[in-house]
Amino acid sequence: MCLRYLLMQGLAFRGNDESENSLNQGNFLELLKVLASCNEEINNIVLKNASDNLKLTSPDIQRDIINAAATETTKAIITDLGDDLSEEMTNLYHYRVELFYSMIDIRFQELNNQFDEVNTNLLLYMACLDPKDSFSAFGMGKLIQLAKFYLCEFSPVALIELESQLKNFVFDMRMDKKFFEISGIGGLFEKMVATRKHIVFPLVYLIVKLSLILPVAIATVERAFSAMNIIKSSLRNRMGDELLNYYLVTYIERDLFASIDNTVIMNRF
Repeated sequence: MCLRYLLMQGLAFRGNDESENSLNQGNFLELLKVLASCNEEINNIVLKNASDNLKLTSPDIQRDIINAAATETTKAIITDLGDDLSEEMTNLYHYRVELFYSMIDIRFQELNNQFDEVNTNLLLYMACLDPKDSFSAFGMGKLIQLAKFYLCEFSPVALIELESQLKNFVFDMRMDKKFFEISGIGGLFEKMVATRKHIVFPLVYLIVKLSLILPVAIATVERAFSAMNIIKSSLRNRMGDELLNYYLVTYIERDLFASIDNTVIMNRF
């Protein structure tokens, strides 16, 4: 309960002086003492009263429980996403690409503001899918560049096939009266499904779907960057990347983390 509270609030765990004579042993131990004092049965078996050295308060124990909390939160996210896009994704791929690579990218953004430039290009590429005025903004070259940002979805062979589908797609859209009055990429997405064009042009449909997901992903990255500034404070500037990742998962996804029962986390631990 102490770890859950501190994770959700983005607070530091350790104190500068955690000795028994310290007036402030840090957030974790001080909160543990307060909670224990509220229940005589618990108070009889924690800290000084714990059997042998089984206090479960060491940094290693804390790290393992935080790991368990982050793992269960990530598991809940994957379960919530279901099979859509997330089908051949392994745990190794998830942690390497979705978490580890994302954290590296955030660090680069902090150094050279590359995210702003990439973000601008992505928005320009997305605009090529706007069906307004019979797809007047359509640009095949830019859509191919957009697909290249998703190398896990578009292999070199798929990129060649995408180019062919785009040529037929824009011709078909400009001839089909059902697509004359739709507006926005969201409208295009819905109409493609309604007319089963998503089956005829599966790679184009995937590009449209990824374009709809992109603004959410951008907001998520920005949210992660803001959260990192809170978590990686001056008091915790020596925190390693692995532990920082655990903190960010539980802090950013507080709503999901809050829904995970303590028993599940302790079983994982």
